[in-house]
Amino acid sequence: MKRTIAFLAIVLLLPFGLYAQHPLRIMVKDADTGEPLIGASVFLQGTRLNGQTNPKGVIYLKRLKEGDYIVKVSYLVYKTDI
Repeated sequence: MKRTIAFLAIVLLLPFGLYAQHPLRIMVKDADTGEPLIGASVFLQGTRLNGQTNPKGVIYLKRLKEGDYIVKVSYLVYKTDI
């Protein structure tokens, strides 16, 4: 009986831990044409989270704690403009 209660408590409390972490959706486009930039490198400064955009120019970064972040994007033939 105690094992069942402990298991239920863990299962019921698990979603609260998941809500503490927020996903971030970033879309990278050409400033002039609006075309998505496929394979652009995206970094969150001060974290180890990074990746590349998909064919739609989008990247999803997960496991973020609530807060402010600086997003840096680089793409081979583009000048970085902050």
